Amino acid sequence: MYDSETLSRLETEPNFVSDRYVCAVAAQALIFCGRSVFCDPPYVENEPYTVVKILRSPDLFFFELVPAFLFEQQWPSSAASWPEATNEWLTDLDASFVKEMGFYALAAPCPANPADPSLFRISFSRAEKYLLRKVPQPNPDLPPVSRKDSEKILRIIREADKDDFGLVSSYHIKTVLLHQCMRWPDPMEWLPEKLTERFLELFRDLILSLDRKELPHFFIRNCNLLRLYPPEQLNTAAAKLKAIYEEIILAPSKSIRLSVD
Repeated sequence: MYDSETLSRLETEPNFVSDRYVCAVAAQALIFCGRSVFCDPPYVENEPYTVVKILRSPDLFFFELVPAFLFEQQWPSSAASWPEATNEWLTDLDASFVKEMGFYALAAPCPANPADPSLFRISFSRAEKYLLRKVPQPNPDLPPVSRKDSEKILRIIREADKDDFGLVSSYHIKTVLLHQCMRWPDPMEWLPEKLTERFLELFRDLILSLDRKELPHFFIRNCNLLRLYPPEQLNTAAAKLKAIYEEIILAPSKSIRLSVD
């Protein structure tokens, strides 16, 4: 809640929230930096984003921060039909809990109509983090089951081959993973000895999505995350990823993408 002075300034000074937000970001950046890090300037305004630049020698990090509004115990009408089914991974209890967690409205372009600045983008990041959490095994002496390991490998490859992956974002990969979790609800299918199988399947499903030019949003099924991309770009990305996939399949021991220094 805002005090009376803040409410008054909100009404009379349109840039008050933006200025406070930027100052808060800059302060947090300097706290993170510490004495051994150089930040000059600590932030760059690019409404509605704020990009924090941090140099932790010899590495330079950029953090893109976007204002978000949390709607707890609410669920967007566009995702009213979710989930269409439940299973051992996504139980009825999990689905109810996720809906209670709510969603974020981000001050970022909405994929449905990027040209309309009045629209907000919906984010289910809290729900995604919960659904992809590590799950304890029945034997407490064994490490918990992680469904994100295959995603981490593919994201590392993407970072190293950004030109080949082109339009493919980390969120596209995460969405494919969420659909994969529905297909393989048994946690035993995600044990370390199954990692190769899950990784190759994740990579293959991503390529199939590009080929079909269709990747349904996990929560909003009638939203195709690839709808706005030109077909030729999707075809190019699919062809390049097929070449990488075949290299890994045919000679995994010689693949530079799987090598570890």
